[in-house]
Amino acid sequence: MGTRHRQNDWLKTPETREEDLQFDLAIMEGDILVSEDRLAVKSLWPEKDGVASIPYKINDYLVDRKVTILAAFKMISDQTCILFHEYTNEINYINIISGTGCASYVGFQGGAQSLYFGRACNVGNLCHELMHALGLHHEHTRPDRDQYVTIQWDNVVPGYSHQHNILNHLTGITCGSGAGLVNLSPEELQCRI
Repeated sequence: MGTRHRQNDWLKTPETREEDLQFDLAIMEGDILVSEDRLAVKSLWPEKDGVASIPYKINDYLVDRKVTILAAFKMISDQTCILFHEYTNEINYINIISGTGCASYVGFQGGAQSLYFGRACNVGNLCHELMHALGLHHEHTRPDRDQYVTIQWDNVVPGYSHQHNILNHLTGITCGSGAGLVNLSPEELQCRI
């Protein structure tokens, strides 16, 4: 497949362009890997006493980026009840592997769960993909999105409006404090995309 150029192509960075992922995987919304088990998002990482401690393994090709990877873990652990620890012999773990882009499954998949971390990706991109692996979808696809966000459809890159569809089947994670979706931005904040 040769290089393709689209209107506003410069707006999409290599780490989020689905055509830049080197693997033959089903992808939605640019960076979410679609599992063959479409119900996988209903499975969340196990927790004990209100804390999820998730094992991870870093591919040999990424050992030089370990500081960046640990920084992404810290960004999440400092603000949540979620911890990360180095893989020992667990059956279920996040397997951080090299790719030409960044992508992850949403929610607990079981076994060695691949998360792609390309060279063009930074700590923020990795944190974003880890949040997917933890069970979070993009905020702009939440069932209650229209209460908080106005999509400026004229600004959406042609051919990508489907990435802003509301997903009515979403589940979320909680940290031992009740049920509901995790909201990454204050509810009182009104924003425009």
